[in-house]
Amino acid sequence: VNWHISVADQAGTDTVRFVTGRGNHVNSKGERGTLFREFPNWFSEETRKKISSIKKYDGYYEIKIKPTKPTLFNTMQDVSENLLASNIKLVKQYAEEDDAFYQYLLGHCYQFGIGFEQDFKEAVFWYEKAARQNNELAEYVLGGCYWQGKGVRQNDAKAIKLFKKSAEKKFVWALHQLGDIFFEGIGVTKDAELGQNYYQQAADLGLDIAKRKLAHIFFFGKEASKKDEKKAFALYKE
Repeated sequence: VNWHISVADQAGTDTVRFVTGRGNHVNSKGERGTLFREFPNWFSEETRKKISSIKKYDGYYEIKIKPTKPTLFNTMQDVSENLLASNIKLVKQYAEEDDAFYQYLLGHCYQFGIGFEQDFKEAVFWYEKAARQNNELAEYVLGGCYWQGKGVRQNDAKAIKLFKKSAEKKFVWALHQLGDIFFEGIGVTKDAELGQNYYQQAADLGLDIAKRKLAHIFFFGKEASKKDEKKAFALYKE
């Protein structure tokens, strides 16, 4: 709980919800509802300094986090959104002229409500145009739309096909996504070796989160991998 609040604070997230249930969980003493009752006592002193309010609802708690100084990530995100919004006519013009990258950008604007009202179906329309031109960004995000059922009917098979097309072009986030899918067996027959291979490809291209997941695999000797603390340490260090 403390770790998640710390990560949310660093990312500039202002609200986090923790689902505890109302009281169906039984502890070792046979007592019910202790998780729901005791949750507010779990915060460290450091965490409490980050929290502006804790509200109890029906089966969950909502935590409001105090605003912090802007991070580089948040600043760049704000700049990019403002830049897109102020140039939205140009983005639309180039997209309509069949420029694949601007079609992806226009889809992004519709998905996140930048310069337009948020419209997932319109986002998918432009992502599909860009994906048909083999734009790896569009293939990846369109795969995400099918994976989550946003703007289209949810379809694991279509999503994975699009992730694979993007991964063939060495787009690291597509490689990482396929690593998760196959290593955990989400929407496919589990294949931990293939999942690990996708993680390795993403790690070789410098993706830190893929390195961390590989480190876990070697440290704990997960699935088909033998425990190798030296490899794990080297990856954690990176």
